[in-house]
Amino acid sequence: MKAKWIWAHKKEHVYNETIIAQTSINLNQVDSAKVKITADSYYRLFINKKWINDGPCRSWPEHFQYDEIDVGFYLQKGRNEIKIVARHYGIGDFHGVYKRPGLLMEMKVKLKSGKTKTLITDKNWKTGIAKDRIQETAKIAIQMEPSEKVDARLQGKIRFCPATEICSAHEGPWKNLIPRDVTLLSRKPFGFKRFMGSVQLTV
Repeated sequence: MKAKWIWAHKKEHVYNETIIAQTSINLNQVDSAKVKITADSYYRLFINKKWINDGPCRSWPEHFQYDEIDVGFYLQKGRNEIKIVARHYGIGDFHGVYKRPGLLMEMKVKLKSGKTKTLITDKNWKTGIAKDRIQETAKIAIQMEPSEKVDARLQGKIRFCPATEICSAHEGPWKNLIPRDVTLLSRKPFGFKRFMGSVQLTV
């Protein structure tokens, strides 16, 4: 991967911090596209204001995993907006060992013309700390991350600046980047094939 790990700053130790990272890309007619994305500790990906996926899956920092997502369906001819909500827990839980804030994404787009365009996280992205996400919250439980609280009065009040590059994809505390070893759930609607019957319960 050629992408850079980015964040809104280079601080290594923060607690329950959320940032917004965004950029745009102009495209001709798209044939297919795939995103590779991960974060320490959590991300939510949007393309053209449509929610695409949350992640990443559980993994050790010595064998850090990323998600691979087909996103060609969400891209359009012309300007495309990419937005990621990224959150660093700043404390370990039973699901992972978190090292420092970091976000990594690489998108390869194959155009109908046969050309390929690549978008990577780097200093050209805009990032800002989401002040509406309250940092000083308790953990949900001993084995889980900090609880998430939002102050709606502060929504949208973000000061964006160029992203800070932390390191290249294969440097830093996240080693041996590999695709996730558990298949992503499909978000496609799936109807019942047949009705097997029901049981009426009485109390």
